[in-house]
Amino acid sequence: VCCGGGGVTTAQLGTGGINLDLPASEPDQVMNGPLDRGSLHPDDGGQSVVSFNLVDTKYSSHHRGSHALLPGAETLANLAIGANGVDKPVKFDGTTCKDLEIAAPSTAPTTALGAAGNLTGTYQYQVTFVSTSGAETNPGSASTPLAATSDMILLTAIPTGGTEVASRKIYRTLTDGSVFYYLDTIVNNTVTTYTDDITDANLGTDLVPETHTVPPTNGKFPTVYKEFLFLVDPDLPTRVYFSHQSFPEIFYTTEGTGYYMIIGLNDGEDVIGMKSLREKLYVFKERSTWPILGDSPDDFKTTSQALTSSIGLYHHSMDYVDMGNGELIVGLGKNGLYTFDGYSYQNIGVQPSKGINISAFIQSLDKNQLYKARGFNDIKNNKYRLSVMQSGYSYNNKEIVWDYKHNWIAIHNIKRNSMVEWNNAVLFGSSQSDSLIHQVGGFNDNGTAISIIAEFPWWPL
Repeated sequence: VCCGGGGVTTAQLGTGGINLDLPASEPDQVMNGPLDRGSLHPDDGGQSVVSFNLVDTKYSSHHRGSHALLPGAETLANLAIGANGVDKPVKFDGTTCKDLEIAAPSTAPTTALGAAGNLTGTYQYQVTFVSTSGAETNPGSASTPLAATSDMILLTAIPTGGTEVASRKIYRTLTDGSVFYYLDTIVNNTVTTYTDDITDANLGTDLVPETHTVPPTNGKFPTVYKEFLFLVDPDLPTRVYFSHQSFPEIFYTTEGTGYYMIIGLNDGEDVIGMKSLREKLYVFKERSTWPILGDSPDDFKTTSQALTSSIGLYHHSMDYVDMGNGELIVGLGKNGLYTFDGYSYQNIGVQPSKGINISAFIQSLDKNQLYKARGFNDIKNNKYRLSVMQSGYSYNNKEIVWDYKHNWIAIHNIKRNSMVEWNNAVLFGSSQSDSLIHQVGGFNDNGTAISIIAEFPWWPL
């Protein structure tokens, strides 16, 4: 569990706890029984639960922040990755939560002549950091040139990194050269000295990395596709950046040559979401949908024209559903609730043959807050659930439920943000300032509703 803004916190499910009754004045309505509540953090100053997502079968990742914006969450390289478009993206490895980025060394090593050895000529050195997941940063600055004559060279003050740094790599120039080649690895983050007596012929062939920059500092909409992490930069909202393959901590954001794509630059619309489907990645704008083609940084590109020119889906509203004919994306657009099969859209909120028409309700939503809609496929019950905000509210106050097995839609007074299935239970975070997690379901043997007592205590890292 991750916290943004005010600090970093981890959480685990506990036993016992406090039973909090539902408000009698406005009972929550659910499809499968009452809402059972548990305290998430009763003393945190009244924050709403903005997101939580399964990392694996053991951990749930939950990113909360003082900015009251909805973060996303994805998993890659055994990390849960969250990004909310305001703070730095974060990562959670099941134990600790920290910034996604790995800062490169900020200093150069110091060099001096040592005992007699094999080095003759002028040399320079650079150092990189390597994370616990194997991601390598750009180098720090180069050391001052040092001339040797049949000497060893002593390196001191080798920079060390933060807790995410597992090892450091040293690079060196050839005799009187300017290109840095791999020299050796220090397999810890503590030793600050090294003795070099390696001839040019025995240097490695790998060059020091120069395209390993940090992720966009306020990226949003984290999406994994072909083992790359894609992020949208809110400051350049038509631009989609992507990481190095299998290394979500390392991007290449340099202007002009970096790893990014510009989506429909001149259409006046921002990117509002991304989702992969059937071996393709789709980028959504308010009134258009753009497929991403290619398999690697060298050939990633968008189509010359949008797939559609009228519909796009909001990132946090989307999830996958399978009605028996393969997966579809279901999500909220500006003017409706849609399924998308990779080629075309169907407005499931308007089906005259089924007597379904929620157009008036869709128009009652706050158009400036549609990006806060949160969708979830309740697979166990064959229901897609979408929390939304109507005009005049400052929080998600309604839930649209689409039963895709029987094809009907209902609307309920449920005030929630994210939803997740955990241990065969469907949990969701309150959109109120009560910091509560709710559970759908719970009945006695005689069929009457019961309150499941569950508390979610927090411990600081």
